[in-house]
Formats: sequence, structure tokens, C-alpha cells
Amino acid sequence: MTDAKQKILSSKDVFTAKLFTVKEEVLQDHNNQLHTFHTAYTNPAAGVIPITSKGEIILINQYRYIFEKRILGMIAGYIEEGETSLQAVKRELHEEAGITAGQFELLAKIELARSVAVQTYHIFLAKDLEIGEAHPDSDEDIEIVRLSLQEAVKKVMNGEIYHSPSMTAILMLDKLKREKKI
Repeated sequence: MTDAKQKILSSKDVFTAKLFTVKEEVLQDHNNQLHTFHTAYTNPAAGVIPITSKGEIILINQYRYIFEKRILGMIAGYIEEGETSLQAVKRELHEEAGITAGQFELLAKIELARSVAVQTYHIFLAKDLEIGEAHPDSDEDIEIVRLSLQEAVKKVMNGEIYHSPSMTAILMLDKLKREKKI
């Protein structure tokens, strides 16, 4: 198997929204064949799982209109222009859950898609928590959920938690806990 390269010959924006851009790209493959693709480049996002001194994790159960139901997962949001991923999770943690944390650890930087849509997602762990009052955006219907890491893993395994970055974060935390690294 060879490391086949594709060369982008042209790229143009065909639609731009606040959180993503769709580009039409013409690529030349390793056989000199031309292919046209339409790819959605989504702004990067960051998520965080706070863990309490008692070992509970804090997730949110939020109504998502696109799915027409509530989705259980980590606290997260898009990284705003000029903001780092750490600044974004601190902002989201305070807004959505009313939490400030004294310690943050980057667990992973993942890519959510491989072809038609592209998004980079940064996953953090937050410790040394101070719980205050949440200030969600007016369009956010959020319920705070506290549960043990073991309960969260069960919810991943039985399909109750299916947001892929949240699944990744929970399973990584479980492995770190079993290895006594957290």
C-alpha cells in the first residue's frame, strides 16, 4: 500500500455561516484523475468534564433542536475567534454550569470527521471546582447532571451517551482512573 497523496487544485467558498464554511474543492489524485468535493469546515470546539473532590463527574443534559431531544454529554462549545481552547472551556464551564476550576488538563485533541465535514475538538478535564450559578445563553435549555464515572461509562456502553467527544472523554477518564492517574 502506498501513501497516496491528493493535491488540491482549487478551493472556493460556496457557503459561509457563523460556525462553518462549505468549500468546493477540486483534487487531483495519485492517478492524475480530478475529483470535486464539497466539504464543511466547522469552527473548532472544546469540551470539559469537571470532576469533583468526591470523584463525581458533571455533565449536562441539553435540548438539541437538530435531534429534537435532549442529549447527555460534556460541557462544550465553539472556540471563539482570538480565544484558545482553554479559554473556551473556562468560559463554557462558567456559563453552562456555573463552575470555575483551579486545574485543567488537556486530555485529547480529536478530529470528528474524516471526509465531508471537518472539526477539531479539544477535550479537557477540570479539577479543584468551585460551584456557582450558571448563566447559559438564552437559547440553551440545560440541566446539570452529576454521576459517578462508573455510571457514565455504563451510559456510554448502553447508548444513553452517544455524543462522540463525550464518549471519548468518559472512556479516557475511566482508563486514567483505572491506571490511578487521576
